[in-house]
Amino acid sequence: MSTNPRPLLAFLFLLLPGILFGRSAYLMEFDNRWDLDDGLPEKAMLITLQGLVNQDGPELYFVYPDEWPWKITPAMRDFFTDRHGFEFETLESPVAALAAMADQVNGYVVWDKEVRTSLIVAFTVAGLERAIVVNEDLIPLAEANGLKVVADLRGDFRGMNDAEIYQIAYDRYWDRCSRDIVIWMGGMPRLRMEPGVADYGIYRGAFFCDLSANPKHPEELALHHKILSQQ
Repeated sequence: MSTNPRPLLAFLFLLLPGILFGRSAYLMEFDNRWDLDDGLPEKAMLITLQGLVNQDGPELYFVYPDEWPWKITPAMRDFFTDRHGFEFETLESPVAALAAMADQVNGYVVWDKEVRTSLIVAFTVAGLERAIVVNEDLIPLAEANGLKVVADLRGDFRGMNDAEIYQIAYDRYWDRCSRDIVIWMGGMPRLRMEPGVADYGIYRGAFFCDLSANPKHPEELALHHKILSQQ
C-alpha cells in the first residue's frame, strides 16, 4: 500500500534483474504542471501507459522535474545508461509516445473532467483492462492510434461524495483487484494531483482510492477499514 504520490517506478525495482546490456528504451521528461486542466491529463495518460508497457520489460522511463519530491530519477537515468548500457530514445510528446507504444494497450477509459475522483477510479480500471486513462479532450488522440473505449466514467459520479463514489468503484471492481497492493492516491488536494505511483499500481492491478482515515468522515473510514481487512 502506498500513501505517497512519488513514482515507485516498476522500471527500476521490479524489472532491474532482467536488464540486458545494450537494451533500448524510451524516455520522457516531465515538467511540473499537474493541474486537472493543465498538464495532468497528458501525464496521467502517460503514467498509465508506463504501467502497461513495462509489464513485459523496461520500455518507458520518466525523468521528473527538479521540484518533484523524489529527486533520484535523473540519476537513475544515468545509472541505466552508464552501468547497464541502456540507449534511451527521447519522446517529445504524448502523441509520439502513443504512436510508439499504443499497440501494447487494449483501449482507453475516460474520466470525468468535472469529478476529480473519477480519475482515481479510472486508474483502477486501467490496470484491470490494460487501458490508458484519458479525459474527453484526449479521446481523439487515443482513437487515432486505434484504441477503443473500454469504460466511460463521464456522468457516473456527478453530485456524489467520495464515500459514494468509492463504494460504487468497490462494487464494480474490487473482486478483480490485487489482494497485495492498494494505492492511496493522496498528497495533493482539489485541482492538483501528482499520480507518480500510479504506474506501479496499474502494473499490479491495484484498487485506487484516497479514502479518509479521519473519524470525522465515518463513511469513508468504514470503507477504508473494509478494504484493508480484505487484503
